[in-house]
Amino acid sequence: MTSKEPKEPKPISSSLNILQLIKTAQQKHGLRHENYQRYRGYCARRVERIRKSLKFTHHYKCLPKRPGKFIARTVTPELVGDKRYLELIVFEIERCWAHAMEFKFEALDDPLSRKKFGMRQKFRKAAKWAQFLGGLVKDNELVQEITNLESQAYISFVQGSLELELRKWKEAAEQFNASRCREVENLLKLCRSESGDANVLISTISSMQLNASENEQMDIDNEKPALPLMTKKKQKFEGKPIPVAPFFIDLARNHLDNKPSKKPSDATKWMECRRV
Repeated sequence: MTSKEPKEPKPISSSLNILQLIKTAQQKHGLRHENYQRYRGYCARRVERIRKSLKFTHHYKCLPKRPGKFIARTVTPELVGDKRYLELIVFEIERCWAHAMEFKFEALDDPLSRKKFGMRQKFRKAAKWAQFLGGLVKDNELVQEITNLESQAYISFVQGSLELELRKWKEAAEQFNASRCREVENLLKLCRSESGDANVLISTISSMQLNASENEQMDIDNEKPALPLMTKKKQKFEGKPIPVAPFFIDLARNHLDNKPSKKPSDATKWMECRRV
């Protein structure tokens, strides 16, 4: 009899909603008011907390009678089964990106400032971290497909931000087109106008603008409150509430006042209201 060899268990794949994680962190920690310094500090503290919880901090190799030697600990593809390692890389990217945006806003007040060089350097560092994230999740069995797709969109956005600051308009338009985010619509318009190439993604950009406008219109329609038809509404004038009747009631009253001799029928009133 031949003994059956036990099957190796499949590795558990991790799932991380990268775009939702970033959007929530940005809205809660400063970017609602464009406070990039506050958001950068939050990202740095978040990275430190994650490293401590994973016991994955950088350490110094101490030898007797010798200065300490710094030893960096980097994330490997075998570790991304735990999504906290992916969060670690994501917030490293966000920290560099927020630092670059902070330099960018400070350079607007002083056109001769050299902070624009620091801004570009931070964008390059963020793009480098983004490429490292792409290498971790690409063709990795420990990462689900949705996480892989979201990481590709995020990497395209970070790389497009770098190309935009380097004034490589065509490359930036291609990266922003690959990200497929509504937030990059204005950046796509800028790249299209500055590139000077009439054939660069015109049809694709136009279709994205059309889809974005349709989505915005749907959001506006959904946000409209349902108003009752025959109930009274109240408005305020100089702090005092004023009841306001529906407009077709005033039309019916004016019609009655203008024709006192001939009393209109109920059907006529209804047709007047329907016509209005």
